[in-house]
Amino acid sequence: MPRLRASATELENRKIIAEIKYGCEMSGINPVDLAVVAHMNRSTLYRRLKDPTQFRLCELRAISQRLHIPMQKLILGSDQSA
Repeated sequence: MPRLRASATELENRKIIAEIKYGCEMSGINPVDLAVVAHMNRSTLYRRLKDPTQFRLCELRAISQRLHIPMQKLILGSDQSA
């Protein structure tokens, strides 16, 4: 049987990926520059984007600072606190 609905974790992962990609588009930053900012290889960045649970805190912090997106919005997908 195929999965009918994505899990809550999968939806959260999609939100993180969407926030990062949207920030890159709005800032005009390409993935190579984003990887340099996060101190990782380009292939590592793409692997982390496929599975956002593998991001380290220092990498997310560097990405959020470069894209001018608050960490809370990057992780939670909103400006409201949980």
